[in-house]
Amino acid sequence: MLLLCLLAGCGKEKELTPPEAYQMGEDSVPALALPEEGGKLSEETQDEEAATTSYTYTELTAPGGVVETYAALLTGEENGFSVVTAELEPCEAPDYAAESGSIIMAKNASESGKVVQIAVNWSEEGCDVTVSGPSGTIKEPEVEPMTVKEAVEYLESMSPSVLGLSGSSMAAYHIYPVMGTVMVGEDACIQLNVYSMDNPEHTNHIAGAYLLTGDGAHLYRIDDTNSNNVTELELA
Repeated sequence: MLLLCLLAGCGKEKELTPPEAYQMGEDSVPALALPEEGGKLSEETQDEEAATTSYTYTELTAPGGVVETYAALLTGEENGFSVVTAELEPCEAPDYAAESGSIIMAKNASESGKVVQIAVNWSEEGCDVTVSGPSGTIKEPEVEPMTVKEAVEYLESMSPSVLGLSGSSMAAYHIYPVMGTVMVGEDACIQLNVYSMDNPEHTNHIAGAYLLTGDGAHLYRIDDTNSNNVTELELA
């Protein structure tokens, strides 16, 4: 294994300048920023065989807090990282208040089939940041499908105009779920029939029939019950 050592103490002693960004292939990632209270980059190593670069930061007053701030930066909307396991499955963030701990953050890289991975380990002395670009893709977290009650409440919260209905509120309508699931392509949907009470006879009058996917991402209007024609509605 070939390790390239760039640190004070390997050869002529020199002070290392912390990078502003980590580079992994075509991707540039904001680097861990040292706090105003102090800290330094004491070691930088490159493992050419494993294609990783590691940075050791020492003399940190509260390493866990520094890592927490860095994780918030990477997992923010601008950088788009997710907290994952070693298998690239989404997981919960660690307890940053602990004296020691670790976290892996990753996102899909510019190169197809690769990810940019930032692994951070911290202890009382400081923290190590390892940048790598393994093969794989970030696995999407599994979403629990809506219950029938949640699906009804979801439609009740909408503006009638989204459903192609009149009025300013869904309070003028009654929503009744149909038992079972209906498939639209590969999407399993809950059927919800919407009835209007706004008629002289004050009887239920069907105003529309809809199909809602379990994750709430797609809503279809049934145009023709005989031919099963549907139209996907645009969700605001």
